[in-house]
Amino acid sequence: MKFTDTLVTLFFFLLALPITAVVALNEDDAASFDLEQYCRTAQQIIATTELEATIQRPPTFPDYLLSKPEPYQASQHELVVQQFDGHPPAVPELQTVLCKMKDAGSIRKYFGYRKARRTTSCADVHRAVVDSVVAQIQQEDAAPSFVPPTIVYDRDWSCLTGSQWSKNSPAVTAYRDDAAGTVHLVGKSLTGLPWWFPRVLPALRPYIGVYYCQVSSADSIRSILQGTTVPPSCGPPPTHPFHLFNTAWECPRKAPSSDEL
Repeated sequence: MKFTDTLVTLFFFLLALPITAVVALNEDDAASFDLEQYCRTAQQIIATTELEATIQRPPTFPDYLLSKPEPYQASQHELVVQQFDGHPPAVPELQTVLCKMKDAGSIRKYFGYRKARRTTSCADVHRAVVDSVVAQIQQEDAAPSFVPPTIVYDRDWSCLTGSQWSKNSPAVTAYRDDAAGTVHLVGKSLTGLPWWFPRVLPALRPYIGVYYCQVSSADSIRSILQGTTVPPSCGPPPTHPFHLFNTAWECPRKAPSSDEL
């Protein structure tokens, strides 16, 4: 019995070893979420990996929506992500970053088991961005005692299809709940087919082992934390009920018409 307990303890100890090796980001965390490398850092968080991806930037939003590369560039064995920066049409003062990334299973498959630990979420990206921005503000001479407001990190607004993820995008990723007096950050996510899915059909290959996020930029989060930008007032996004349905999120809320008053 004691020998079995020892084996179990050793198993969990070895299982935990890769975690410390992959969760560390660049030493200059405060600068790691600028737009030049945002999705590269987001990829490290999503797959808990230290691999540094190459960022591709399609020139237009339609081009971005059509970009669906393989998990890596076969000629160079290179991890590739796609990034697009935009502003929600209904809230142009906010900035949203769209990242097409790979999940941890896909990275382990193509780059080695210890190169990624587990797949996280867009909410974890938001937490890391807020921590980075707060540290940056507190290091500035003008605000050494800066105390950030309380941020609520919603669970990801999970989509079931690419059309749901791309509809009304760039999406609103920050809002305020006036009733509760809180500011919320919510990522819009899309998970592809699992990494182990057979790759026999070429049309399905770009959808295997991917993880998409729409999240707030560091500049938007900074302006929200410092009170220079007020996010729209609305409730949380609705759940997508079925694969074939696109659910609209009314954010900001529409003002009632004269007939409704």
